[in-house]
Amino acid sequence: TIDIGTSQLAQATSAHTTLVEIEKYNGAVEQVTAFNGPVEMVAQCEYVPASQVKS
Repeated sequence: TIDIGTSQLAQATSAHTTLVEIEKYNGAVEQVTAFNGPVEMVAQCEYVPASQVKS
């Protein structure tokens, strides 16, 4: 693909190429969690009245 602008407005390159380096992974495969829902966390907070907050 030639390296020219996509339009007069964008002027981005029109090439959609990427150079990557890969190697074989020989370790243990971990469980894929990308499709699970997010973990909900609740903070443990202590209520302090504004009159007692030191500035």
